[in-house]
Amino acid sequence: MRLAELTEELRGPTQASVRARLEGLVALRVVAKKGSGMPYAVRAELTDVGRDLLRLIDAVDDWLSRAPGGSLTLGGTAAERAVRALAGGWDSTILHVIAAGPRSLTGLDGEIEGLTYPALERRLIALRTAGLVEPAPSGPGRPYRIAGWGREAAGPLLAAVDFERAHMAESTAPPKPIDAETASLLARAS
Repeated sequence: MRLAELTEELRGPTQASVRARLEGLVALRVVAKKGSGMPYAVRAELTDVGRDLLRLIDAVDDWLSRAPGGSLTLGGTAAERAVRALAGGWDSTILHVIAAGPRSLTGLDGEIEGLTYPALERRLIALRTAGLVEPAPSGPGRPYRIAGWGREAAGPLLAAVDFERAHMAESTAPPKPIDAETASLLARAS
């Protein structure tokens, strides 16, 4: 699309805002500009990176559509919180530990290094609020287990890892064995 067409299609942002966003997407290699160089003749097209990013977005959107409280809209506040909770649980290894078996906050504190008790508590609350973990029926303390929707998160997580490896390998850390193990545990957690 040309800039004017894209601005009209988006129905909201100014042409200057759309131009700035496009420049950012060009810098990320998601969009390429094609045309003769005259502003009215230049159009923006998705690159292969952009099409792969759309596949990742589709995986996240599909996962969000199955949220326990009803479908979440990609870009909405609840969806952003859920994705942030998922990323925080993955990055901190909370998801790995809970997917291996129900754990209480105190149990997590004894197994996860590098996070203070309050930081673990905030992440656990975010995971619980998002519906990714739920109280386990029994166990010492107040244990949590991976919820059904949390198990389904393995799909978008693996899609994100795939995208990073294909297009951001030089600027991101490669997956570790714990990442593969976490995805496996999520897929079969009960």
